Amino acid sequence: MNIKSPQKLLEKIQSQLGQNIPTNLPFENEEYHLHFQKRAEEMNFKPEEYENGIDDLIKGFWEDIDMLDDDEVKIIKEKIAIGNAKIDTFRAMLVKVGNFYSIIFNFGLYIYLNKNLKLLHATHKPNDVMFCNRIEKKEYSGEIFHEFRDELCKIYKGAGRVLGAIVLLNPEVTIVGKQLYFIELFILCHELGHFFNGDLEDKTTTVSLYENSEEQILNEKNSNLKEFKADIKGFQLVLKILIKKHKLGKNPVPPHLILSILIINFNILTELAPKESKTHPYPINRLLNIVDLFYGKDAADFILKTYEEPNLLIKNKAKFTEISNRLKKYFEE
Repeated sequence: MNIKSPQKLLEKIQSQLGQNIPTNLPFENEEYHLHFQKRAEEMNFKPEEYENGIDDLIKGFWEDIDMLDDDEVKIIKEKIAIGNAKIDTFRAMLVKVGNFYSIIFNFGLYIYLNKNLKLLHATHKPNDVMFCNRIEKKEYSGEIFHEFRDELCKIYKGAGRVLGAIVLLNPEVTIVGKQLYFIELFILCHELGHFFNGDLEDKTTTVSLYENSEEQILNEKNSNLKEFKADIKGFQLVLKILIKKHKLGKNPVPPHLILSILIINFNILTELAPKESKTHPYPINRLLNIVDLFYGKDAADFILKTYEEPNLLIKNKAKFTEISNRLKKYFEE
């Protein structure tokens, strides 16, 4: 098949991957349905206009990409299509055929992050929960939401499916939305990092997406250095986007929150894959590599110590605050 555009490549891959998620996900009970409807109306959001939540995410990605330098935007739009696959596994990947690329986000990545971040917030602030499909409001506690979050992770690691408690937070809670936005943006920019670094150009470091298929992805073997470099390039792209949005009067993620969200992102990856895998380095090493380059070696040393001594963040909150604020200068230039 002669691929003549990145969109055609995307459509081909989506067709090959198929789906294991029904188009219309059923509501688990009437109470959840009513809460969902109410929040949708408050946000002027019409669910029926979207095949699933990730479609709106993809649209937002293109708005973010427009914040990059003109030459970067041009080549991305010429060469790359971005889309989703209705597969409930936690994965995003860059695929190449000829001169065209596609970045594929599995629906499971979006679902897992959404559930995990809300349950993480509920663990620390159970009073912010408006609805949970598993328990009555009088039973809400940090301990039970912590158990639900552990369960989400264990089911995914055991069955490879995203299944777990449904939680709705009060509309006033905005931090989870900022966390979700940043982590999804970082994942996108990580894949763009592979593109700009030319990681799929060398056929000796790529393999077929399927046996004997023309679609190429990064080889699982000896790709750790490429992953580190894609993280760095990806984080640079994230900062470009956020700084440009800040200058335009938009502020999706204030600079002082970036480090804490970055830590949450790699902690989630550590929970799913605590060891170094064939495809990716140990998640904490990836985090420390970014922190070292963008915040300083002393910052990386401090973050490492927080894993060895969990109470260090509480005992030395001022140090963490000072480190977190180091990116502010780039937003104020």
